[in-house]
Amino acid sequence: MAHRRVKQIYPVIQKSSHTIGIARYEQRQRILRQIRIHAPVLPPSGNQKPKKTPKSWLEFQDEEHLPPGSPNDHHIMSHEVRHALYLPDWLSDNEDDPALK
Repeated sequence: MAHRRVKQIYPVIQKSSHTIGIARYEQRQRILRQIRIHAPVLPPSGNQKPKKTPKSWLEFQDEEHLPPGSPNDHHIMSHEVRHALYLPDWLSDNEDDPALK
């Protein structure tokens, strides 16, 4: 059973010092577990609305092919619509975000 755990952890650690990486990963997981156990659960406030818009980022395993672009371009947009995001809904859901000011 332990060998499965190591195989699961191996892709996210440094390959040059894997034993130290595994130990650090386990320690980090233990600390996060303790925080989750001891963190107070706050009741939701009445003025929060539920989030219903899709994520504005992709999971690592998802792919979105981008057209070739110049390094001088400010941004490159995909032609795919599979991961579409309706911008007005996203802006209204994130109106408290200081980055949008």
